[in-house]
Amino acid sequence: MYDAHLKGIEYMKTAEVNLYSIIRNRNNIILSAGNPQEVENYIKSTQEGFLKFEESLQQFEGTIVNEEVRNLFNLLTNVWSNFKSEEEKVLILASAGDFQGANAQRIANRTLVSDIESVIAKMVELKAKQSEEADNNSALTYEKTRNITIMVCILCIIASVFTTILLTRLISTPLKKLAEAALKIAEGDLTIEDIHIRNKDEIGDVANAFNKMTQNLKEMIMQVKEVSEQ
Repeated sequence: MYDAHLKGIEYMKTAEVNLYSIIRNRNNIILSAGNPQEVENYIKSTQEGFLKFEESLQQFEGTIVNEEVRNLFNLLTNVWSNFKSEEEKVLILASAGDFQGANAQRIANRTLVSDIESVIAKMVELKAKQSEEADNNSALTYEKTRNITIMVCILCIIASVFTTILLTRLISTPLKKLAEAALKIAEGDLTIEDIHIRNKDEIGDVANAFNKMTQNLKEMIMQVKEVSEQ
């Protein structure tokens, strides 16, 4: 949006330059009254200026984003249409050799020139204001996006830490129980109870195998004791 507003300002400034080019060439037409070839050349240059001005208007229209600018643009196109029509009268009179009439028409067109300049100035001012607002909004959007990204990263880190702690406890606690039970068996204590672990994974399988081994050892020792007593 910011770039579009800057482009709009550029197109309006170009249109303004084209307007002054039209005025300069039109004035040169009257000043070249005694030179038909120069008159013809300046008429051609003035007509080319018309086309360039209208091209700038078409380019600017693509940057319009709200009703306020649209209204000013419509006003400018209307004033331009009137100005072009009156300026063509200057060209026709000059082509016919009536330079006095062409000059009178030139003077009469001054009001339209002022109107065009005024509307262009308002449009440039409005576009400049909108570009500044768009720039500020972009900065705010960037700031919000950055803050959200930072918060998400922090939450992800916190979640990762809690997940790591939880997984560590799920793994280390059962292993610790198994290690303590294995140590008691190594010391000859077979009075330990079965180890109950909720894990349904490999650790749970190890605990079940350990309980079965402990039970088998108990049964084996009982059998040995019974045989020794006979």
